Amino acid sequence: RATHLACFWPGLRALEALADPQAASTVLPLAERLLDACVAAYDATPTNLAPEAWHVNDDGSVKLGANLRHLLRPETIESVFWMYRATRKKQKWLDAAARLWAAFRRYAPVAGGGLATLGDVRKAPRPPRVDKMDSWVFSETLKYFYLIFDD
Repeated sequence: RATHLACFWPGLRALEALADPQAASTVLPLAERLLDACVAAYDATPTNLAPEAWHVNDDGSVKLGANLRHLLRPETIESVFWMYRATRKKQKWLDAAARLWAAFRRYAPVAGGGLATLGDVRKAPRPPRVDKMDSWVFSETLKYFYLIFDD
């Protein structure tokens, strides 16, 4: 079982690899597999936005959890950014970031400005919106999108 908040961990390991290059061969393989699972949760929904919780099966497929909201959290894009910096697989992580950004731009914006939490990531093309935008959206989520595409 995974939650969106756990997707910070691969980025933390990528930072460790950047700080201590000798640790990279030890920490990056597992961190990359875990980040692959986080990105797969995004790819597994009709909106391409991950729910708050999911389960990754042994075959790598994703089963969505009961909480189907998407809160515009930063953890996955943060880890994608740091993995992009720490590995030589730059195109893989740029492609993942581009998919996340396209979904974010398609479903989260609100007319007149701002972004909205989504109530159910399965409900494309018009997922229900929740009138809420947490402070981390600008301070973290959008920051990491900016950083990965500005590099």
